[in-house]
Amino acid sequence: MHPQLIRFGDSDTFFLSTYGVLVAIGFLAAWWLAARLARRRGLPPERISDIVVWSLLVGLVGSKLSLIFLGLPVYFREPALLLPTLRYAGVFYGGLLFGTAFVFLYCRRRGLPFGRVADVLAAPLALAHAFGRLGCFAAGCCFGVATGQPVPWYAVVFHDEAARTIGTPLGVPLHPVQLYEAGSNLLLFLVLLWLFLRRPPDGNVAAVYLLLYAGTRFLWEFLRADERGFLGPLSTSQWLALAVAAATTAILLVRAPRRRAPPPRSS
Repeated sequence: MHPQLIRFGDSDTFFLSTYGVLVAIGFLAAWWLAARLARRRGLPPERISDIVVWSLLVGLVGSKLSLIFLGLPVYFREPALLLPTLRYAGVFYGGLLFGTAFVFLYCRRRGLPFGRVADVLAAPLALAHAFGRLGCFAAGCCFGVATGQPVPWYAVVFHDEAARTIGTPLGVPLHPVQLYEAGSNLLLFLVLLWLFLRRPPDGNVAAVYLLLYAGTRFLWEFLRADERGFLGPLSTSQWLALAVAAATTAILLVRAPRRRAPPPRSS
């Protein structure tokens, strides 16, 4: 765990966050890649650049609002906890929902094909998310459950006292679930990039992203130990993953070309 990349002075007030640096690297890499992929699909790179920047900002707001909404019962009881919450990254699915809504409205306003734009953004998003999860690992947030027994790989043990502000257990071997998800997002990025280069119909790359990410996120949630919601046996993110997978599957079925019945034979 290394939450502070560079500290200015002896206090914890001024420092360069490792999480922030990794997220910035992921964003810049996604921005660069999206512009290159846009050219391959005949989309104006400057429009895609605008979309990347603004969807990031809208997504960040959406992720924060989602985090606050899901924690309303806690904040009503202890309003003082609201301010520290603003330091957290937020709920990814909330940011994805807000960001997608912005992209859809932007495409309608500018006359851009939404499905094609979504395909251009899918692989860069997975790449940026991989860097973000590395940032989570450095910060100690989104931590995993205790391994309980030896595992074939090294469990992670956090020692940095800064983790106490986000509730990370110290001195306990935990599953490095942040690295699991970073690895799966990186693999997802490679799959999406390969699929994109094969030029499938518009919208298919984005649909594959939604389905595969929902599946991996659903599984990794079982290894998360931080507070995951209040909706029964599954976490909030797991319910959202199921909803996203169901909605995406329904859209694909509706869009699937129906087989035409063969013409009747003349007698």
